[in-house]
Amino acid sequence: MIKLNKESKIYILCPAAIETGGPESVHLLCEKLLERGFDCNIVYLAHSYPGGAGHPGHGPIDRSDQWQNYIVTDNCKPKSYEVYKTKCIDRIEDDSNNLLITLEIFTNALEKYNNIQKSVWWLASRINDDNTYEQSKWFDFQNNPNVYHFYNSNFAEFMMFFTGAQYFYRLQTYVNTDFNENYNNDKSDIILYNPKKGIEHIQKIMQAAPKGKGGFSFVPIANMDREEVKIVLGDAKVYIDFGHHPGRERLPREATLSGCCIITGFRGSARFHQDVTIPNEYKFDCNNLDTSSIVNLIRDCFDNYEKRIKDFETHRRILLNNKAQFDIDVDNIFGRIK
Repeated sequence: MIKLNKESKIYILCPAAIETGGPESVHLLCEKLLERGFDCNIVYLAHSYPGGAGHPGHGPIDRSDQWQNYIVTDNCKPKSYEVYKTKCIDRIEDDSNNLLITLEIFTNALEKYNNIQKSVWWLASRINDDNTYEQSKWFDFQNNPNVYHFYNSNFAEFMMFFTGAQYFYRLQTYVNTDFNENYNNDKSDIILYNPKKGIEHIQKIMQAAPKGKGGFSFVPIANMDREEVKIVLGDAKVYIDFGHHPGRERLPREATLSGCCIITGFRGSARFHQDVTIPNEYKFDCNNLDTSSIVNLIRDCFDNYEKRIKDFETHRRILLNNKAQFDIDVDNIFGRIK
């Protein structure tokens, strides 16, 4: 197991000045570790860092040897993350008492240190359509058996089994439960979607949807701050997401807490019932998209919302319990200094 003491320092690599699910998870973990008495620090990396061009969820990785040149020396915490009590630093001490936690997009950083304890937090992973992995593109599991791995989804846990990782542990984050405050039955016949996730499939659904009077209203979640996202999720009856689902995607979870009916594909973590705990009738094969059935399902969610939303109650309750589970995961992996 990881061995930490009062002299240990924990470093978590994080993309600088970016507001997405991954960076927010980093700030959340840093706060939790500080609460437990650890000297935990975020090391921000410039957004232009070459390795940030892709990750297992979104394409190839440029494994640049010059990654240290992209460490940001000032505090790049986004304003919306100021609610988290964290620290940042611009150097890493290569000491066996210390621990380096990198996200899957920065795994080549592990190659630059000889003494520090090393770990990867898999917030995203990727399986090919033929059920194979190309894991060597982002990490060599076989030649790095002593690296610890934390997984944020059952999908990533499955990858750990497949690749033969030696040490892997659950570390599942949670979304802010204040989205649950929007949960009510006074909603509009609106379909929300993320234009960055599976837009090619969503466009097919739009083309098949009714037009003109009585037609569907599709609203993209784009260029919105946190409060605007909360408002629109609270107003809509349906959220659709046909992206890769490289991990437990934040928006579908926030939409569930906000009382939206969720419709997804069977890609990535969405194929795992433990990650997206909704009935299979709300999940569709992206390789042979049945747009007619999706349109009919959306219409029924509009017309029979109070009945349909009950199908998502189990998933919503699981999400409400994720905060307590995250605390347990943190204690199981790291323990406490104080």
